[in-house]
Amino acid sequence: MNLFTDIHTHTASPGHKAAVLDISDGKPRVPGMLYSKGIHPLFSRGEEALEAIDADAANGVLAAIGECGMDRNAPVSLKKQEYFFSRQVELSEKYRLPLIIHCVRAFPELLSVYKNMCPSETWIVHGYNNNREILEALLQHGLYVSAGKHILDPVSNIRQWIGLVPAEQLFLETDDSPVPLEKIYEETARLRGETVETLAKNVWANFRRTFHNKPQ
Repeated sequence: MNLFTDIHTHTASPGHKAAVLDISDGKPRVPGMLYSKGIHPLFSRGEEALEAIDADAANGVLAAIGECGMDRNAPVSLKKQEYFFSRQVELSEKYRLPLIIHCVRAFPELLSVYKNMCPSETWIVHGYNNNREILEALLQHGLYVSAGKHILDPVSNIRQWIGLVPAEQLFLETDDSPVPLEKIYEETARLRGETVETLAKNVWANFRRTFHNKPQ
């Protein structure tokens, strides 16, 4: 087992210190991995999807709820997206599970839900690659951010601002990218001016603190 924690992946890659596999699309479970399930804002799904998430959470299958959130590029109305997102926030709170969030061009709405619902569980904005102002707003409200493949893109936003993320609010991920997790850690550590070992230790500490109710 290596040093690295992958907070959000769509690819079965056991062998990391911890990896959270998104099984929302019916992907089979893989030994050695943890699981998340949610209603992605790009897809229109009904109450039965919420019931399936609820059942898996109740049965101790899930380590997180998500990915879920809001996306202005989605064909689903923002009002409907907010409804299903809020319901998943309720499940996150009910089962004391962190929330893995997909958000595109809807950060004001996301923060509005956060302020209205006052959640106690951790919210993690996965694949963050937006501007400094939004990043600072998320961090000020106590949200975590997770960086992924965009950290390797020389003109990406997250590459510019990764040094602003406090060590205690940072995660790393592969998402649906074939880029090795090790490369994401190595480049993030270089940009932050710290060793890979220190970065991995801090992300692992965040994982241990956040996933306090993880399945065994």
